[in-house]
Order: sequence, then structure tokens, then C-alpha cells
Amino acid sequence: MTRKAVRQEAASPPRPGPDGGSTLDLAETAAMLMMPGSRVVCVGTGLSSVVDALRRRHCRVWVIELDEASAATLTGSHDQVRVASPDRVNLQKAFPDVAFDAALLLGLLGRVDDPAKTLRAVADALAPAGRVVVAVPNPVHGAARLRVLRGESAPSVTRGTSRSGHVAIEPEAVSRAFVDAGLTLVERLRVRQPVWGPATGLDRASFPDEVVQIIEQDPEADTADIFLVGSQLAEAPPEPVKFVSKHHLQSGATDISYTATAEELYLKDGAGKPTADFFTISYVVLAFLVGAFA
Repeated sequence: MTRKAVRQEAASPPRPGPDGGSTLDLAETAAMLMMPGSRVVCVGTGLSSVVDALRRRHCRVWVIELDEASAATLTGSHDQVRVASPDRVNLQKAFPDVAFDAALLLGLLGRVDDPAKTLRAVADALAPAGRVVVAVPNPVHGAARLRVLRGESAPSVTRGTSRSGHVAIEPEAVSRAFVDAGLTLVERLRVRQPVWGPATGLDRASFPDEVVQIIEQDPEADTADIFLVGSQLAEAPPEPVKFVSKHHLQSGATDISYTATAEELYLKDGAGKPTADFFTISYVVLAFLVGAFA
């Protein structure tokens, strides 16, 4: 199965290409979002391929599986594994001695009553500069809509509260949950999967032309998953601007040498977040001679 990750917002971790458009599957996309050597905790179901991809990126990996059977399929490619129901995921309790660099959530937020509360709890287990990465299946992928037309079931969609079973959650609901949890959304990625072909089992010729046209004209029809990345730290402001110039002034019997400094300063709140900036100009007299040329 081939999926294509497409970057929608700039980000700091290294990328396999200048435009983030390399052909990757979901597991490889998740690994791409991690800095090599990171301490990563994965929460979800069926995590074997994701764990393997992270290990290839030289990450240390801890796992909380939401399904006992899936946990049994994991081998020695992780540091520790725990099993917990969605509403009982507690990273600090499960791994009290680890401050994670990143948390990867796959299929968790659609199964909890309060996604923002869950995100906040996850963020509390991270190092100060840690990131929360959430993978959200696109409930309106073209293949999903076509299966509905064929009378097959489709995942129910929630705007932030769970229903029984494994449900999809709208990306916009996850974005709002990030904000409500006090996290800054720093990146959004799309993982693309063709609507037609072996990956979906759908044949273009088996659908009416007008239906095919509607699907193919939708630019999001081949978006299979959306990755959203939240950070506890707001984006750092640019480095302050500073100019220093030296001057010499001679007037009659007076000779003055001085420097002039124009500097940008930031005002920050109690959390260290910049709230305002302004320029100052200061002068330092290096020499002041009177009568030297009389």
C-alpha cells in the first residue's frame, strides 16, 4: 500500500525531501516526524509497524496498547509495553521515570469523552519541549464514501465526544482540543492513499461516471490520514535585531567619540511568551576631550 505524505505547514524536524512529498506509509510518516534518538511513547492499537519504523529512526519506544491481542503481537522492539483501556491511559503512572520527547496517539482521541483533557494529561508526561503527534483517519476519504454507496458500513464521526467502539474524530475537533489543552498546533500533514486500486479494493469502472467525477474533483478525496502536531512551547520569536555604530564628533575645541546602539527588546509574560516588542537607542561616550585642539 502506497501513501504519500504532503506537508501543509512548516516544521522543524528533518524531512526526507524539501517539500515533504516523499512516498511514505502511515508508520514511516509517524517516524519521519520524530527526531532521531527521541524517546517516544506510542498509544493506540496495532502498533507493530509504527514501533519498527521508529526503531529504524533510532528512537527509544514505549508502548501503551489499547487492545490485549495487539499487545501480544509486539516483540522486543520496544522498551516497555502496557495495556490500558482508552479512558485509563496514564503515561505518568505507566512510565513514571521517563520524560518523553514525543507522544504518538493513534486511534485514541475518538475513544475518549474529553480529547482536550486527554491531550493535557499526555503533554504533562513530556519533556518541556516535547510534542504530541495525533494521527486522524480521514472519515470522508473517497473510498469510504464509495463504500457507503455500495451499502457497506462507514465509521461514525464525532466532533469531540466518543461513542461506543472505535470512531473517527474530525481533524478540526482535534485542532480545537489542542488549543483547549494549552498546546500550540505547529504542523499538519496529510497522508495520501489512491482511491482506486489494490489498497482500497475499488475499481473505477464499477461506479457511474458522475460519481467518479465527484470523487476525483475533490482534492481531499485521497487524503487517508491527517497528522497534527502540538507543542507545549509557542513558536520562538525571531532573534532580536541589534545595530551598533561608532561615531566621532569634533566641534571647535571639543572632541567626542561614542557608540550608538539600536536594539529590539521583547516583553514576556510569566510563562516566557513574548507579548510586545520595542526598540531602544542608547549612547555610550568613549572619549570626551575639551581643549585638545586649542
